[in-house]
Amino acid sequence: MVLYLLALLGVAFFAVSGALRAGEKGMDFFGVLVIAAITATGGGTLRDMLLGIQPVFWIKDTAFLLVSLAAATITGSTLGYACRRATPCLSPTPSAWRWLPCSEHKPPRKSGHPP
Repeated sequence: MVLYLLALLGVAFFAVSGALRAGEKGMDFFGVLVIAAITATGGGTLRDMLLGIQPVFWIKDTAFLLVSLAAATITGSTLGYACRRATPCLSPTPSAWRWLPCSEHKPPRKSGHPP
């Protein structure tokens, strides 16, 4: 039971990292969900395919896929809310949600000058 929960937690963390990367690239909501699900389940799917295990783990137990989609949705809505509320994030972004962290909207500093 503990290993199962740790596996779900690992899938959630990989989904968050995939959602963040897809958001940085300016993808819409559906694209973010797809990239997050591929990131979260891709390694285990490749493992199962190489070992000949049929069906793959996320088809046998759909909790893995649901956790990855939930983690991507929560990540997107949390970051979107945070950036809509912050002052430096007033510049428009190409994505439907404001995915980029607020610090990336600030103009870059010139090197060699103090902040």
